Amino acid sequence: MAVLYPRLSPADAVSLWESYASLTVKELCTRSSTSHPNQTFAAVGGRRIDGRELSDLQRSIRQIAESFGYPEKGSRGSLSEFDTAVSIFFGEHLDISEGEAYRPQTWAFISLVLLPDVVKWRFEGFGASRCTGGRRDCFHRLWLRAKAFDLGAGRDNRWIILKSLTEDSFVSIMERPSLAGSSDICRVLGATWMKVAASVGRNRMEDINRRAIKRVRGKATLIFLDALSYVELKSLVESCYLAAVDS
Repeated sequence: MAVLYPRLSPADAVSLWESYASLTVKELCTRSSTSHPNQTFAAVGGRRIDGRELSDLQRSIRQIAESFGYPEKGSRGSLSEFDTAVSIFFGEHLDISEGEAYRPQTWAFISLVLLPDVVKWRFEGFGASRCTGGRRDCFHRLWLRAKAFDLGAGRDNRWIILKSLTEDSFVSIMERPSLAGSSDICRVLGATWMKVAASVGRNRMEDINRRAIKRVRGKATLIFLDALSYVELKSLVESCYLAAVDS
């Protein structure tokens, strides 16, 4: 049976974010909770998650954060490693249906009610987009990454792409719905990024990747990428990256 998570409406999310914006990590930790008076659930479709399960999720994420320096300010590298660790945790352990996970209201609850302190630690500026549930939300984006780059349970290298890509490469793919909407496209892009990086060096990949992604998006205006076979998609993406290397 699907697990239903609490939801926080956009109006309640903005109101809570405004009241929290000036608070410190430690202050937000004391304000965190496993419930909110205005929370709602889907009317049908599963069983409601209970407070103990939400507390377990809260504790698990905080423990991951602590391993990377929480509540003290983290380095850029440690914050990136935190993102990867949470993505893998979500991919392997988070019991959530796609119907629940694609709703911004679900992630607004997780970010603003359950773990606002961790959001503040991860994103010091605590911008609204990082905690109100959209694709740039602190935790929503990590679930999306896990879904996009998961090579499958049982694979020894299941999370190799997730562990290899840089923040810039994640953003270039995941913030473009025409690419992020297909796990096949994401995995091919990620695998090709790794292949090219191994050849030319990771320090060159930011510019190369941006040029390659532009080429892929240009091709997508003429070709329905989802209709291509894996071999055809791989060939198209690799040609775009090779052209970007030579340009």
